[in-house]
Amino acid sequence: MESEIELDEAIKQLQTLAAAPELYEDFVKLGAITSLLGLLQHENTDIAVDTVDLFHELTEPDTFAENPDARTLVSAFVR
Repeated sequence: MESEIELDEAIKQLQTLAAAPELYEDFVKLGAITSLLGLLQHENTDIAVDTVDLFHELTEPDTFAENPDARTLVSAFVR
């Protein structure tokens, strides 16, 4: 990324993934969770907060009720 602004925008764009829990397994396979967990420690608090917001969107209870395969995402957090 060229700037923190682009990084912040990219994190926000990932929120659309919450509408497609069938893609969570691929998201995990790509190693995205590890990258996002690293962003929680970013010196720019806006980026860290947007990452927390993204995790919140991805782990909405309704998502898991509708698509049990979404548990792959939560398992990746625990590893």
